[in-house]
Amino acid sequence: MKPLLGQWRNEGSVIVVGDDNRRIPYAWGPKRSYELLESALDGYSFATSGMLPGVNEKSIDNVAYSGDLEHSHACGRSAKAPDGRRRSDHFGVVANFHSA
Repeated sequence: MKPLLGQWRNEGSVIVVGDDNRRIPYAWGPKRSYELLESALDGYSFATSGMLPGVNEKSIDNVAYSGDLEHSHACGRSAKAPDGRRRSDHFGVVANFHSA
């Protein structure tokens, strides 16, 4: 994955979305897997770093970006539907971008 991410970053704007099972910045879990993720996404910025408004939690589902994109907002959406049923074992992530 790392060679392609580096190539794509050098070719233009890229948004990478993934269930990485790693919080950014590092919070818990195997340090080596965090280091590999960080290395693969070298040169990318994270829209989902830190606590996300809407859920007040750090996400393990990340949105990274590069190129002439600017990140304007990111937030979390509850994993529970209005009727209380769980939609997923992860809360949703929303990120807004625009060209610089």
